[in-house]
Amino acid sequence: MPDDITPARWRLLGDALIRRRIQMGHHIRAEFCRLPGSLSSQLVLALERGKRTNYEPATLTRAEVQWRLRPGAITAFLTGATDDLIILPDDNTDPQLRVCELEAEAQRIRDTARDQLRAAAAALTIAADKLAG
Repeated sequence: MPDDITPARWRLLGDALIRRRIQMGHHIRAEFCRLPGSLSSQLVLALERGKRTNYEPATLTRAEVQWRLRPGAITAFLTGATDDLIILPDDNTDPQLRVCELEAEAQRIRDTARDQLRAAAAALTIAADKLAG
């Protein structure tokens, strides 16, 4: 992702994502965030408000899957290559979409495993401190 993307362009992306979510029939953000494989509600909110500019490429890929955008659509929008988000057709036959869905699911699994490992490590540290103290 280029570093010279302005905060204003991120806000425009947020506006476009809100319009896309509503176009998909999800008028309530919380319901959109409860879809299987969804980004967290905090990430969805940050994207839709254009508040952050430092997303991992995997997060943007997952966002493209969730908003049913063509792979690379967010980067194309942010860099000004297009002023509209490029959406996927209603059918699910695009093989690149399936790859993106699998990548997004793999990232979700990695994130969950990382969070669980951190929690377990914290619990072990607490237990070890109690034994030592």
